Amino acid sequence: MTSPTLLPIFDRWDDDEAMATEGTAPAALLDLATSRERLAVLDRTYHRDSHGRFGSGGSVRPSLANAKTVEEIGAVLATEASAAQGHDVKVNLAGLHPQVAREYSEGLLQAMEGYSGSNLGMVLTHGEGGATPRVARTSDEGLAVTIHGANFDDAGNRVHRDVIAFRTEAGADPEKLAASLHASAERGDSIAGRIEHVAIHEFGHVLAGTGNASTRIMQMVGRAAERAGAAGSKVGSFIAKRVSRYAAESVDEEAAELFTDFKVHGVDADMLSGMAVDIMHDELHQQRKAGGS
Repeated sequence: MTSPTLLPIFDRWDDDEAMATEGTAPAALLDLATSRERLAVLDRTYHRDSHGRFGSGGSVRPSLANAKTVEEIGAVLATEASAAQGHDVKVNLAGLHPQVAREYSEGLLQAMEGYSGSNLGMVLTHGEGGATPRVARTSDEGLAVTIHGANFDDAGNRVHRDVIAFRTEAGADPEKLAASLHASAERGDSIAGRIEHVAIHEFGHVLAGTGNASTRIMQMVGRAAERAGAAGSKVGSFIAKRVSRYAAESVDEEAAELFTDFKVHGVDADMLSGMAVDIMHDELHQQRKAGGS
């Protein structure tokens, strides 16, 4: 059984006759869709919590709250993430402050809801005191990085999985990190205004790397920008205004920010974010189908 998706709605705007019948410019439809209208569509496919968000929302779950050390927190994340994904997810959060480790873990578990069988294979830390030295080509200011296609040995078979690596220096002081993220979100620099949102963003990179997801999302945003009179070099400012300035940095960051927007804001997320998530959902479904799962 195929669940309803947002894609047919967007694709219909390519039909000149349908556009004329609407009597409204497609770009305006994107901008004027009310929260109630968006919710009616999104609720057909995605579970929404009591805060209108499409993840668990709320505080850290009891299993993480009861874990006292970073090692215990990592063990909880490994157990719950492996169960959610349907394959082994290795975890090593060495070097993080326990509260940061809890909130990163909560964010990842929220992000995974509805996305079993993703390419995520490992969550670790890098930098001083971390599970591994500094990951190559990463910024000293970066909070985390997602590496696609690392090699893992799964029951004697070579498989390709993604790695999410959190930088230890950024995760040593929860109060400083929380204040920095809040300020960044307030300025419109990024969606991630809370510590757990950083982890949601990184899982967005995992999903964006599935199949042709990032390319399809780029094309979808480009079409929306063109309808709004912001084609070509204006696409960056278009997505920066609608989502965040970080989303305008690259195709990869655009996809991850759209996913974060959807998970964090739920019914109040930009309509483009819902469409991006639907593309990710479709690509993951196709991957699971091809793999026989």
